[in-house]
Amino acid sequence: MNNPSPCLLPHTLSLFLLLFLSLCQVMEVKGQMIHVPESSTLMFLGSPRVDKLEELMGRGLYLSDIPIHDATRDVILVGQQAKAQDGLKNRMDKLKATLEKTHQALEEEKRRTVDLLYSIFPGDVAQKLWQGESVPARKFDDVTMLFSDIVGFTAVCAQCTPMQVISMLNELYTRFDYQCGILDVYKVGTHTCFTTSMCIRWEHTCFTTSVES
Repeated sequence: MNNPSPCLLPHTLSLFLLLFLSLCQVMEVKGQMIHVPESSTLMFLGSPRVDKLEELMGRGLYLSDIPIHDATRDVILVGQQAKAQDGLKNRMDKLKATLEKTHQALEEEKRRTVDLLYSIFPGDVAQKLWQGESVPARKFDDVTMLFSDIVGFTAVCAQCTPMQVISMLNELYTRFDYQCGILDVYKVGTHTCFTTSMCIRWEHTCFTTSVES
């Protein structure tokens, strides 16, 4: 500014805010007026007033266009760092949630595997198989076996609806499993019979009790 107005000279240490109007947008530039007595002029030294890197790039400027001593650089960098940290935190939270769901699904599959082993093999055998231990063959001299079947099952099915048959079998299985649990026996499903129950440990328990008494 050539031949500056005398009223501006006392305010050279004040903060000025200039607005540059264009067809698309308004750019604010903040800075101060510096008096250059050699040329009797006022020089405005300022930088764009922005808070985000997107605002700076939207005006066709880059971080390198802002002076190093200008605090605007620090404001933009702090904002970008906070934004990056928030993005990283969100990704970590999503990853944590995914890991928790995967862990829950894994625990559920492990529980199903254990239940399946215990439904197929005796408890002690299933436990060794689950722990990866070998199961040596054993011989029992005294074993009680019970073969059971549903008499007239085909005729019963012919007179009942499918849901009635399912309900009957479910109740029968539930009661049978309950009794097997009380007597500590092991059941085996076969092709011709409903199930086979082998009383092995219970047989020895009864024998021991009778001897001690």
